[in-house]
Amino acid sequence: MNQMKLLAVVLISLTWFVTNAEVLGAEKNNQRPNIIVMMVDDMGFAGPSIAPYNNPHYKTPGMDRLAREGMLFTDFHASGAICSATRAGLVTGRYQQRAGIEAVIHPYDTHPEHRKGLHVTEVTFAELFKNAGYSTGLVGKWHLGYAAETPAYHPMNHGFDYFMGYVSGNIDYINHWGDHMKHDWWHGRKETEEEGYTTHLINKYALEFIEQNKDKPFCLYVAHESPHAPVQGPDDPIQRGPGAKKRTTPHAEAMKQMILEMDKGVEQVRAKLIELGLEKNTLFLFFSDNGDAPNTATGSPRFRGHKGSVYEGGTRVPAVAWWPGRIRPGTQANDLSITLDVMPTILAVAGIDPPKERSLDGIDLSPVLFEQKALPARPLFWADLSNNGSRSEALRDGPWKLVVQHPQAKPGTFENEAIELFNLTNDEGEKTNLAASQTERAAAMLKQLKAWYAETQETASPQPGGWIRKPHGELPELLAASIYATPNVDISVPNGPYTLQLLLYEGWRSRSADIVIEGKTVRKAYDMFKEQGGNFDHGSVLRHTFILTDGHINIEIKGPLHLGGLILSTGKENSPDRVAIVKSQADLDLKDVIKAINFGDTKGLTIGNIKFAAAAVNTTVVGVTNTAGGDVHSGEFEQRLPQMQKAKAALKKSAFFNGKDLTGWKGNGGYWSVKDGAIVGHSVVNVPKNEFIWSDVEVKDFYLNVEVKLTPDDRNAGIQFRSKPLDAYGNARGYQADVGHDQVIGNVWGNLYHEHGRGKLDWNDRAVQVVKKGDWNRYEILAVGHRIWTAINGKLCVAIEDPKGELSGRIAFQIHAGPPQTVHYRNPTLTHNPKIALEKHTKEQLLAALPKKAEAPKPVTQAPIAVPSSRWSRLIAAIDLGSQGEAWAKPALDHSKWKTMNVPSHFDTTELPGFDGVVWFRKTIELSLEQIQAVATLHLGQIDDMDVTWVNGIRVGGYENPGHHYTVRHYPIPAGLLKTGKNTIAVRVMDTGSPGGIAGKPEQLFLQLNNERISLANRWHFAPGANLVAINEQGLVPALVRPLTRPSSPVPAFADGFDINSDQMIAVIGSTNALASSRHGYFESLLCAAWPQYKVQTRNIAWQADTVYRQQRPRNFYAAEKPDYGELDGRNRIQADVVFFWMGQMESLDGPEHLEEFVSAYSQHLDQIAKYTQRLVLVTPVPFSNPLGLELDIERRNKSLTVYARAIREIGRERELPVVDLFTALLSKEQRKEYSHNGMHLSPDGQWLAAQVFASHLGFADRVVHINKPESKPRLLPETADQLRRIIKQKNELWFRYWRPTNWAFLYGNRQTTPSSRDHKIPSRRWFPEELKGALPHLIETEQRIHEAAKAASRGTIQ
Repeated sequence: MNQMKLLAVVLISLTWFVTNAEVLGAEKNNQRPNIIVMMVDDMGFAGPSIAPYNNPHYKTPGMDRLAREGMLFTDFHASGAICSATRAGLVTGRYQQRAGIEAVIHPYDTHPEHRKGLHVTEVTFAELFKNAGYSTGLVGKWHLGYAAETPAYHPMNHGFDYFMGYVSGNIDYINHWGDHMKHDWWHGRKETEEEGYTTHLINKYALEFIEQNKDKPFCLYVAHESPHAPVQGPDDPIQRGPGAKKRTTPHAEAMKQMILEMDKGVEQVRAKLIELGLEKNTLFLFFSDNGDAPNTATGSPRFRGHKGSVYEGGTRVPAVAWWPGRIRPGTQANDLSITLDVMPTILAVAGIDPPKERSLDGIDLSPVLFEQKALPARPLFWADLSNNGSRSEALRDGPWKLVVQHPQAKPGTFENEAIELFNLTNDEGEKTNLAASQTERAAAMLKQLKAWYAETQETASPQPGGWIRKPHGELPELLAASIYATPNVDISVPNGPYTLQLLLYEGWRSRSADIVIEGKTVRKAYDMFKEQGGNFDHGSVLRHTFILTDGHINIEIKGPLHLGGLILSTGKENSPDRVAIVKSQADLDLKDVIKAINFGDTKGLTIGNIKFAAAAVNTTVVGVTNTAGGDVHSGEFEQRLPQMQKAKAALKKSAFFNGKDLTGWKGNGGYWSVKDGAIVGHSVVNVPKNEFIWSDVEVKDFYLNVEVKLTPDDRNAGIQFRSKPLDAYGNARGYQADVGHDQVIGNVWGNLYHEHGRGKLDWNDRAVQVVKKGDWNRYEILAVGHRIWTAINGKLCVAIEDPKGELSGRIAFQIHAGPPQTVHYRNPTLTHNPKIALEKHTKEQLLAALPKKAEAPKPVTQAPIAVPSSRWSRLIAAIDLGSQGEAWAKPALDHSKWKTMNVPSHFDTTELPGFDGVVWFRKTIELSLEQIQAVATLHLGQIDDMDVTWVNGIRVGGYENPGHHYTVRHYPIPAGLLKTGKNTIAVRVMDTGSPGGIAGKPEQLFLQLNNERISLANRWHFAPGANLVAINEQGLVPALVRPLTRPSSPVPAFADGFDINSDQMIAVIGSTNALASSRHGYFESLLCAAWPQYKVQTRNIAWQADTVYRQQRPRNFYAAEKPDYGELDGRNRIQADVVFFWMGQMESLDGPEHLEEFVSAYSQHLDQIAKYTQRLVLVTPVPFSNPLGLELDIERRNKSLTVYARAIREIGRERELPVVDLFTALLSKEQRKEYSHNGMHLSPDGQWLAAQVFASHLGFADRVVHINKPESKPRLLPETADQLRRIIKQKNELWFRYWRPTNWAFLYGNRQTTPSSRDHKIPSRRWFPEELKGALPHLIETEQRIHEAAKAASRGTIQ
């Protein structure tokens, strides 16, 4: 028997050596190995059933088989005790503290740790594998930043080409609602609804990725959710979000199902690799992210602690490595190892160098995996930060382990150390504390642990929020801009009950501070709350309810406590006299507010719908007198200002950067930090897009003095001023004072540019002689009215008067897209309303330097070949940097630093998700002397939507009007244009919505040279230009508002709700239901009858099927000028006083996941209309119904519509606009009548119901209470009202014929070329002027009849 065992061992060993030789041979043949990293969630050491893990509850055949065929680890640890921390360490190969991620990235947006995430400056193993030519994928959990809120945190910005999974901490396994109570399942960059049990989907997409990449090297990261909560088997009900129900499956059974479904996935991946013949060229690593959550039944009784603990039970996890032919089957590693070792190991296996700019904390495990050699001794460290801010740390050094706890410390701090020391050789359960007997060892290890933590923090990436920095969620951010002090405040109000909320700041951690309100000291409330563990380092609110009896509320502060503002509300007669503490914005009482005061001269503070008035020192504002004295402070970190008596003067000159941190600034935390008192923009990798850090300060006339240093000196940066952010793609709009060097232009120091606007304003090289390259340079910017000056190191560079420019906006510092760079902005000093002077230039000198006349920017003219230059092209040329002077079409431009993409493809579904606007493509090809002598034609296939194309800087063709996205491009190349050697093709693509790009078929892209065809279907360089939002702002008026005429200043908003107080012109904008309202005339009849003393004229300019995204109109529809094809529009425009905006029904069919897009588009239209009139009335859509009894899910449609209607109401509240809520009114239980004939559009009875809702919600129902409509009859009672309605219908029919004929050019057959179709007086007009003019007198006469009929209807008499 022993001989048989020996023979078996020999055969297995021989088999392994032969197989290993085959694998080594494959490596020599350059077959790079594949990598699979699979990490499960919350599985403790006893997760698998195989020994030594020994799960006592159920078998795990998949994990067990993997371990038998590979190597299992007995002392393998997660680098963190919770999810996010371990994941940050895993993907970077460095302690997660260096990335600023130590705690769970929390789902609640008020939690200090919520806004953190993995910054793009971190280098992940996915990036390195991608750069090495690997396909990279992530399937499952990310949990390194909520990407829907901060897109930079998305895993596809960190090297993963493929992503199917979720970004939150955990999701409902059935409906995929995240722990932040929002849907969270992504396909790439798009959040996508998909049915399926989460574990099954993760298994499915892992196999899909392997199958798709079987013929090329890949690196796949599979992050399972199981066995993390919520506890749900495949057949259990939803437990989170809509449709949630209680689980009936016993907990133990549900947990078993969760683990076994995940275990099946382990086996499926293993089997797929064998099926595809990839197993001998694939390293498969399996482990968990931390110890067990107590309810997962995977914790080992051998170890102390669970998830969230730095004891062994919180970090020691099962781990398996599998690679047939390379890893000896059935082996076991007992060396101390950690998840930080994964990255250096897989890089070494793939032959990829680690990042040079930052050293890894892990080590290569190859000696253990392939040779079973021992690892070198090394210390390992842990630091955990819990959800409530409590800390713990640990150090493993050989068998010794130090554990440090901080009982009752302030959240986030290291106070009150409690030390434990264990020898794991004979105490793996960590039961015997040896700290008292091993004092020297404990002290030395504690010192080593503290030194390690301090070292990780020195270079840690800065993160927004955090326990130490912002312990109370939103309140410090809201209040940080205020100036505050210790005032005595007197409020004159009538006697009665009140609720007073005091906005408090730093300093009240001192127990010597008292607050006296109406003679009563309320300090004890603070002490009580502090004893309960409250932390008041940064700010909170004290709420006090009381009865006033002497007509004055007096507030007195005694001690180092600062008061930043107050909210006073009316109370209830029976309110008890009490004090409470408020720690978050959500807990503020904003009902019945009568006074809101901010003690300082800051810009307006707003909380919710409450706008604060500013009460500077020794002033009385709305009955509140502030007689404060003493020191004055500003912001969250107590910047001390001069005495409050000098507060206004002090504000004139303010260091709007505090020199310590980025308080008051907002930007991508991955690029921006504060070092040595300077704001630093830094990247060690290519910056994919312009990045800005924006000051909260609004400027008008100002002087900015700042020191700037740029390294390397051939990079580019800038200072935005009087600017605003445009979108999430790194775009800003406004002035930019340039910094650095441009690869084409040369020096740009001191130059003035209009970002995403008019381009170069003053471009010169005056600063060349004074710039200190790579060193500090003093930059001065002075803006007074339309006059702007810049100076570098005292040298005047720009002096212009620019009447077209912005007069206000924000300041931002820029790090430019492109290669790695660092830019420093030091000692910025901002002065508001300055005198005209620079450090070395007087007022007289600066005024003399201005040009005699302000020079308007010269329009860029295109040299058209295929078609005339269109209005689109003129707009693009005015705003797109590459189009100005055709700079990006020139062959001398070096595009080697541009990104590349496969062509043909749609750029907004691949490299530029969601981008609409201009994208430039460039490609260089080399041609021989024989080739350039051939007849040449450039074929580019279909381009969506428009293009202009150049070869060697000369335009060869283009389609510059929309509507040619199916047109195949063929552009002849003039003889002599091609040259020997390098030739450059440049294509400017303009996309106006939906997918865009060079998007035909690969076989359509080629250069034809006689009989030779050179394919162009491969990688092209590309760069985004002006986006659609900026182009629209430049001058494209939306179809919705083209019929309106724009007054010199907008009609002011309603003074006190909807009202008609003079003759008014009302415009109705909307979709089908809005248009149909004019055919019935009910709403307009009630409106005219309610105000018969005024002429109320209504122009319905709604259009069937309009949405906020798209409105189909003829190209010459109310055109301001003759368009490129079509005719001039001779109709009069409408001067609207009031606009009703009725949209949202069709848009809601896209589902709640597209709500953000709807709100953005809806708001953009309101912004456009507000340029004409600020008297807007919002109308929510009509609910869906099912009068025909069709098989439709009406409940689901109305659930979506509920979300959209709520968003419209919220927009109305935010903008203080009246809202007619048709959705709620028609869906109410009281409304039982059928209001639609087809489920979408209002029937005549429905239009009458809607008219009644308009009257009720706009407050004029009592004026028309005598008007009603008989059941199922179209007429109104009394007869005078119906006579009014009939005249209104006549007017509306005349108006419709005037403003919207079906198609003038084809009304009586094709008359496009016949002379009779043209106006004999103005031949350029084809429409029928005699018919247009003939309608107007009738329209005017009918309007007068409506006015008379309205008077009669209000009196009830017939005219």
